[in-house]
Amino acid sequence: SGVVGNALNMFVLRDTKRRRAYFLFNGIALSDILFFVVLMPSWLASYEIFAQDLIFRQILFTVKVTCFGIANWLSAINIWVVCVISLERYSAVHDPMKHKRMCGLANRHILFAILIVTFICTSYIHYNTHCKIKEICSGTQLAQVCVDVRANWNSWRGMNTTPEWMRQLIGVMRYVHAGMAIAAPLILVCVFNGLLIHHAKRIGFSFDGSGTQTNLQRAENRITYIAIVIISVFLITNLPSAVILVFHTVYPFSYPDDSPK
Repeated sequence: SGVVGNALNMFVLRDTKRRRAYFLFNGIALSDILFFVVLMPSWLASYEIFAQDLIFRQILFTVKVTCFGIANWLSAINIWVVCVISLERYSAVHDPMKHKRMCGLANRHILFAILIVTFICTSYIHYNTHCKIKEICSGTQLAQVCVDVRANWNSWRGMNTTPEWMRQLIGVMRYVHAGMAIAAPLILVCVFNGLLIHHAKRIGFSFDGSGTQTNLQRAENRITYIAIVIISVFLITNLPSAVILVFHTVYPFSYPDDSPK
């Protein structure tokens, strides 16, 4: 349903005039579709018909960490795209001249910058755990155990040979991820969306627009209302989990050195 819903969003929000807001809205929808796709193996594992299949479990265990890393990357992309939308809409209604200067930046340049920055912030997820697959129940089942590479799990099937610089880098990147890919953009989204709502109420423009408004002004008003609704729903659905994730990053759970995570 998520894939179908976002596909419909891309169809409804298509724009022949290539407005930046609609381009970014479609980017969010596409990112959500890819998010559902990369997490599909984990969701299928909740069904017994897949969970008991050895081939499926082998595939799942092989790609699980990679899919989790890509999912976090897509989530970070979404947050920053929403942040750009809120800034773009606020500049459009608050300072049209500044908005015209922003429009001088190509959409592909903005998207490329977001892709690179968010990938750097989330890339550590691909190598912050060490996983092993083991046959159990006389070879009739497969099990996987993953451990944090920063832990001293010498007693867990061999020694942890991860270099010290790698452990320290992963520790730093966890904070970079929480700060740059979650906390900072969400704070900016809250601020810009609040300012956008306040400014929209202050100038009192209507969705349909008055008779004195031009077609361009009415179109901008519609885009702004759509942005307010989408951003507000995004904050309601994502802010609680983001707060928990940032809290766990700052105050992580403590595990015994040799315990699997």
